[in-house]
Amino acid sequence: EAPVEHARATEPETETDYEAYDAKDDVEIEDLVRFDEEIEAATLIRNEAEDLVRDFMTNVAMGQAIEPQKIHKTVESVIESAFRNQDAITSLTRLKNADEYTYGHCVNVCILSVAIARRMGFDKEALQKLGVGAMLHDVGKALVPEDILKKAGPLSDTEFENMKTHTTLGIEYLKEMPEIPEASLHVVAQHHEKFNGTGYPSHKEGERIHIFARIAAVADVYDAMTSTRCYQQGMLPDIALQKIYMLREKQFEPTLVERLIKCLGIYPIGTVVELNTGEVAVVKGANHSNPLQPKISMLINAQGEKFKKAFQIDLKNASSKWVVSSKNPVSMGLDIDDIIA
Repeated sequence: EAPVEHARATEPETETDYEAYDAKDDVEIEDLVRFDEEIEAATLIRNEAEDLVRDFMTNVAMGQAIEPQKIHKTVESVIESAFRNQDAITSLTRLKNADEYTYGHCVNVCILSVAIARRMGFDKEALQKLGVGAMLHDVGKALVPEDILKKAGPLSDTEFENMKTHTTLGIEYLKEMPEIPEASLHVVAQHHEKFNGTGYPSHKEGERIHIFARIAAVADVYDAMTSTRCYQQGMLPDIALQKIYMLREKQFEPTLVERLIKCLGIYPIGTVVELNTGEVAVVKGANHSNPLQPKISMLINAQGEKFKKAFQIDLKNASSKWVVSSKNPVSMGLDIDDIIA
């Protein structure tokens, strides 16, 4: 059994049955404000969240206490931003810092988990518990030797077994904190379990894995795949989504993979794409009803010259243009953060 189940008495029977939320339900998301009206606030929230993760991971490594109320408050801010305009805060998950991977990763997994769960109709109380668990999911890594965490190459079998202890180490650290909900602890304990039972630490499978952990697992792997670290080059977002789609039913619950793709689009915001015309553009917004037809900002014409001024096209209204592939912005000398801002 997963360690969390021994960490604390089970919650009362009146606790929400989160399994009752059907991942196949696709709730329509309505924005309260435009992307450009939310992106500044969302950026501030994400930056503050990353600072918070840096602080609590440092405290854990030094054997000091963390402040759960600050984590709750930050997750609440993430949720409120998502309710105002979900695309704004999810677009920021493309921001990576290879030197401080774990901090940004914890924030990104929180944001993506909340986004997936919103499309399933979870209420704010459930989103809060999920978000707290997602932000804390890798807290045990603060207790894993740094030379293993930052090794520039494949881990040996012994090192990998040591790395895998981060789930149980995280639970051991958090279990005495009543401010961390039981449902949040399941994310920490089970985010490396796999849908087919081949994960760790308890080889749970299917719905024996808590729904929050199943959601966070999809977000966790997507963000890891798209991140450059000392031992790997990050994948382009659409390539990562293709790989995750291929792993559905094995590693992930299939409908949760579909929810992630619905949230981000086949080509997530910030993806540089080549069109059938030979033109190059950057994705500025998703069409959630048709992920293959994003809103784009045109950058380079068919002759390879930059447009004097970028202009936007919604591909769902442009039948003569469609995306044929994604491109690496670095190799093209494009600063996407500048363009998206």
